[in-house]
Amino acid sequence: MKPIWRQRQDRLVNWFPAAALALLALLTYWLDAQVQAGWLGGRQAKLKHEPDYYLERFVATRLGEDGRPYQTLRAARLEHYPDNRSVMVFEPELRARDDAGNQIEAKAQRGEVLEYGESALLTGAVKVVRTPPEAATDGRGPVTLTTESLRVIPKRQWLESDQAVTIADRRAIIQGVGMQFDGKAEKLKILAKVRAQIQPDR
Repeated sequence: MKPIWRQRQDRLVNWFPAAALALLALLTYWLDAQVQAGWLGGRQAKLKHEPDYYLERFVATRLGEDGRPYQTLRAARLEHYPDNRSVMVFEPELRARDDAGNQIEAKAQRGEVLEYGESALLTGAVKVVRTPPEAATDGRGPVTLTTESLRVIPKRQWLESDQAVTIADRRAIIQGVGMQFDGKAEKLKILAKVRAQIQPDR
């Protein structure tokens, strides 16, 4: 039987694939929707790096089969730059729920979408929170990932960061520098300076 500290560590590491895949799914859906709607692509590049259109205080929502929202992206402002085919999103907030009832929330100070959705970079106070249905009763609460930079490559199902990363719930914290997540293999790797603090059961 695994020791308690190892069980806590495994739980924090194992939650991440579900949250990351939900984030990837939401980003991929939203980017595809913008391409289909003509917001991204099909425009002539300008010589100057300046937006050719923008949106303010917008909300993009995807409904489930039950008619309830299960993926939502909102932001203070979006700017499209045709010269390098990029989109800047300011104060993005992503919300999703999966079939198991887990609530996934992600936010950052800024998001940059490159090459019409080939990759996205979230920067500044990046926070991803996964709240399972039993969080209020099992004493563990939500699990939270925080970092200053998170790059997302939807087609590869890949997330990475070269900054300090913290994964935590009410009873445990794992910290390190640098992170790679392979969504296809569902493998998470913290690259350096890994530390864990585990609170024993009372």
